Amino acid sequence: LYDRLTSGRAGSETQARIFPVELELALEDREALKRHEGLLAEIGFDIDAFSEESVVVRGVPAIAGGSDPRGLLLDIIDSVQDAYGRPGGFRDAVHKKIACHAARRAGDLLSAEEMRAIVDAALSGAYELRCPHGRPYLYSITKNDLEKMFKRS
Repeated sequence: LYDRLTSGRAGSETQARIFPVELELALEDREALKRHEGLLAEIGFDIDAFSEESVVVRGVPAIAGGSDPRGLLLDIIDSVQDAYGRPGGFRDAVHKKIACHAARRAGDLLSAEEMRAIVDAALSGAYELRCPHGRPYLYSITKNDLEKMFKRS
């Protein structure tokens, strides 16, 4: 998901919310959203001022359409301060948060077709074999490793 977002292959479509979500935010958080409203709209967010203290989220990036818009936006706001001064800055931080929120998680039920699609994408060679935070998600275990694990070597 992260690689699709950073390469532009994820598109910038917006998934409109049937029920918009209102968020009360501190002044500094509202100002951070205001500063980055162009980028957020470009990525697929539809956010409007609702009152002096709150915003309303009418849409999120389609790739993250199934995630909690409140949690996603609050997570993005939290990462704004950390993003300054880093290569890629805010855009990269937003892509990482969207990818994390949109990703399947441990315990999620997947159909055989969904599992196959994830494995096929991971092994296609088109993506780095790591999460956005740099942790690898594919490991190679040799026969020797297995023998050591079972005290057979």
